[in-house]
Amino acid sequence: MGQIHDSAGNDVEVIYDNVKDGCEEEPEVLIADSGSALMVRRVCLAPHGADNNPQRHNLFHSKCTISGKVCKFIIDSESSENVIAEEVVNKLQLATELHPYPYKLAWLNQKTDLLITRRALISFSVGESYKDQIQCDVAPMDACHLLLGRPWIFDRRIQHDGFLNTYSFHFNNRHFTLQPFEPEKHNPSPSPVLILNRKPFETSMREKGLVLILINSTPSLSAPTVPAAFTPLLQEFCDVFPDDLPPGLPSLRDIQHRIDLVPDAVLPNRAHHRMSPSEHEELSRQVEELIVKGFLRENLSPCAVPALLIPKKDGSSRIVPSTFMRVMNQALRPFIGKFVVVYFNDILIFSMSLAEHINHLREVLLILRRDQLYATIKKCEFGSEQVHFLGYIVSAQGLAVDPEKVEVIQSWPVPATLSETRSFHGLASFYRRFVPQFSTLMAPITDCIRRESTFSWTPEASQALSIIKQKLSTAPILALPDFSQHLQSQEKVYARHAAWVAYLQKFTFVIKHTSGVSNRVADALSRWRSLLAVLHVLVPGFATFSDLYESDAFFGSILHDVESGVSRDYTLHEGFLFRGDRLCVPSCSLRLQLISETHGEGHVGRDRTLHLLSNSYFWPTLHRDIERYVERCVVCQQAKGSASNAGLYLPLPVPTQPWTDISMDFVVGLPRTQ
Repeated sequence: MGQIHDSAGNDVEVIYDNVKDGCEEEPEVLIADSGSALMVRRVCLAPHGADNNPQRHNLFHSKCTISGKVCKFIIDSESSENVIAEEVVNKLQLATELHPYPYKLAWLNQKTDLLITRRALISFSVGESYKDQIQCDVAPMDACHLLLGRPWIFDRRIQHDGFLNTYSFHFNNRHFTLQPFEPEKHNPSPSPVLILNRKPFETSMREKGLVLILINSTPSLSAPTVPAAFTPLLQEFCDVFPDDLPPGLPSLRDIQHRIDLVPDAVLPNRAHHRMSPSEHEELSRQVEELIVKGFLRENLSPCAVPALLIPKKDGSSRIVPSTFMRVMNQALRPFIGKFVVVYFNDILIFSMSLAEHINHLREVLLILRRDQLYATIKKCEFGSEQVHFLGYIVSAQGLAVDPEKVEVIQSWPVPATLSETRSFHGLASFYRRFVPQFSTLMAPITDCIRRESTFSWTPEASQALSIIKQKLSTAPILALPDFSQHLQSQEKVYARHAAWVAYLQKFTFVIKHTSGVSNRVADALSRWRSLLAVLHVLVPGFATFSDLYESDAFFGSILHDVESGVSRDYTLHEGFLFRGDRLCVPSCSLRLQLISETHGEGHVGRDRTLHLLSNSYFWPTLHRDIERYVERCVVCQQAKGSASNAGLYLPLPVPTQPWTDISMDFVVGLPRTQ
């Protein structure tokens, strides 16, 4: 035996590697996962130069699996925390919790601080054998889905091979080595326009079976062809159609944009509308441009009005404040409804003849010049027989559906989720006026929306989907009635009455007024239909309640008299018994339900509940049933006190000066003088 000494002659403790007997365990090499990816595959990337050692300039990139989806992850020893992308948490619906120690995250400089307030426990796996669970801070991140930082490297005692860019560690009595994901190689394209070659595209098609291609194109709007009849007018008002807005602010208008603050009120503190990086960049560019031109100035108020970016036909975006809508309505108010329709910054001018149309256009341009409002010539149409306006095709024939939206409805697949069903229902309902009995046809699909717990697409809904598609593809043009023929001497007919006016003009008749007291039949008929329509919707199986009249102890004999034509106080309508305009309710659970709903709206007293219920319903024990229900109402007993005399009356306070207190007594019930 021998001893080991250092240079000073002292004993040296020897520390041996913790290696089991026999050969060292061969590490398991873990490569990137493959499968259903969380993000859409990006194939159109800018080409990079070739590199003989691709790992020399790259961090460790690989792929793992989180909740069944393949996600990209990066190992970065310079990151002080493990981070999960906020987009992954939202899409995979991962549970989060408040961060016990919130902090600010700074990217590159201190001007871009980001407050981290939430964290999540992430379960991920690489390959079939390595499965781990770590705490990650939730932050918006585009570089990857999962970032493994110093906490993971420290806890797993990771060893890094800088040349091979591999990470080795022991976990659960097994030795793993993470291999980096080979970066995608992109050959430089010989043409600056063609980014994706045909061969990689065909290869991806064969591998995946489905490839989603995002084509980014900016349509160029050329100047429209202006009819010769409008050329002199447009030359006269060329200052209204400038190529660019003149610098400086216009003169003060009647409507000024301002934010009125309520004194001593708590200012709302809400996050602004979330924008994509491209939208935020476009908004910043437009704001800076408007500031340079003098249209905007820095806001020193603690409050701000939200600004929305609206896409335009040429692919760009515009800012639409709500104040601008008010300015347009005020400026063109004398013409709105006569020959002008305004919606935000869209002005529609309609006329009966070309000469009249030119005069109308001149009047509108004069208003725009007076108020220093400007238009873009490239977006204008002059002398068109039909225009696309607010989702409709407006022409001399009437109102028609937009073919593009109908094409979307025609190609709509069978909804598989509640959200898809609601989307189709909302889109189809936009054109409901073109489909007769739309609500009845759409009823099976509406029933699928009402079921909040479980989504179930029924065969009736599939049939309704096909019928709605067929109806919209053959939708007629809605023509306006001829308002030149007035009903008697009526000068104005509302839109909801126009159809009835057109129908009544087919007959020769004389209109005479009948007071509401004398017109009981028509008034009761409208009340019956309205009441039955509401109950059919609110009460399941309401149609079967009419069968209970015959066996009812009170209404059975009355029903026999009505059918025999003996009774005059009761009427039979659609199988239901009415006393005047009140529905007769047989002895059943519906009585208690009506009392409960009427009283539960505000827990009013007995008399008020009786008044509300007796206006529409009748049964012989109505008063007694309401009295018993109100007396036994738990909410009323707990919240209301008993009515009692509080004591003797007290005198009113004595006024300190004249005209500070004025009172009046009403004397009623005096006996008639002799």
